[in-house]
Amino acid sequence: TVGKMTRVGQTAWYSLETKVEPYARIEYLIAYGGSDYRLDPHNPRKVQRVSGPASEVVMPGYQPPQEFADPPVQPAGDVTETVLDSQAIGEPRRVIVYTPPGYAGNGAYPLAVFHDGALFVNSGEAPRVLDWLIAHNAIRPIVAVFVDPKSRTDDFRHAAPMRAVVAGELLPWMAALYSVTSDPGER
Repeated sequence: TVGKMTRVGQTAWYSLETKVEPYARIEYLIAYGGSDYRLDPHNPRKVQRVSGPASEVVMPGYQPPQEFADPPVQPAGDVTETVLDSQAIGEPRRVIVYTPPGYAGNGAYPLAVFHDGALFVNSGEAPRVLDWLIAHNAIRPIVAVFVDPKSRTDDFRHAAPMRAVVAGELLPWMAALYSVTSDPGER
């Protein structure tokens, strides 16, 4: 969205010049047409995104977030993969549940629900981030559930069945299996 690349003389190279902050980290793809997006073949830095890999550039002043710069927190929370049998969508949906270090089944933990489940757990390292935030008293210990989409387009559209899955099935299912609060303000 910052502009269109222009050809460099008679070469096969194209360029685009823009100003960025000296501490910026940028993920990008090269557009070869309306829906043809590709990695930069001359940049070895790659990151994983929701829609697949992207090229990455980091400016000299970039500092990674502290939760990634620090070593992983010990003890770490537990991550469990399971399946929610959904009547709303008529098929099972994979979910991943994070419980914080020292989780006790006799409390009423806040609950966070994440869409794009495995992507946040694996590529986004959400459990590591949650562990760090909890260990540094930035948030209270929470339980988190990560739900995989079947189709981002279908799952996130207005009145999608996924809304019924989250509100009508996932939240009661989590309350039955985990010690989570029933307070809507803490979910």
